[in-house]
Amino acid sequence: MVGHECARTHRLIDSYSAIMGKSHRRFFHDPVSAMIVADVAEGVQCRSAALNHLMIDQLYARPESKIFMEMIRLAEKPTKEDGIRVCQL
Repeated sequence: MVGHECARTHRLIDSYSAIMGKSHRRFFHDPVSAMIVADVAEGVQCRSAALNHLMIDQLYARPESKIFMEMIRLAEKPTKEDGIRVCQL
């Protein structure tokens, strides 16, 4: 979405999730902390990805938004034959 995968940034922002569950969002889930994590992990080019991470987390926190986001995610699964994303509605 921002032109860079920034996988390490996302992993570090959620690094406390394995031990704290949903409470992990107390750490690195504010804009300033998320951007610092991005800078340290992969550079300033991942700041937008870090902020997108926070916005997506907020959408998933609301039950009606979570259902919508999951529908989009499942509809865009790649096919096994060619790896191309195909809408499967």
